Amino acid sequence: MVKEAVRVDITLGLHARPVMKIINSLKDLNAKVIASNGNKEANLSSVMQGMLLAAPVGTILNVEADGPDEIKAMEAVKAVLAEKDL
Repeated sequence: MVKEAVRVDITLGLHARPVMKIINSLKDLNAKVIASNGNKEANLSSVMQGMLLAAPVGTILNVEADGPDEIKAMEAVKAVLAEKDL
């Protein structure tokens, strides 16, 4: 399992489009990815759960990836959260 604190740099925060991009980037990887924001936790394979994190720009998410592809999964999530214009 890998864990990292990751900043949301997306100008409009974590909304449907970036959550879908995360889901699509994880679909061929064998890893479960969970993100938490304070007391809210979401499986990042679910659009609704991802959106319920209500993470505006600047939010620090605690992201955990577990499975054979955990490092690739973590890098994929970090790449999406670093995009400004989604």
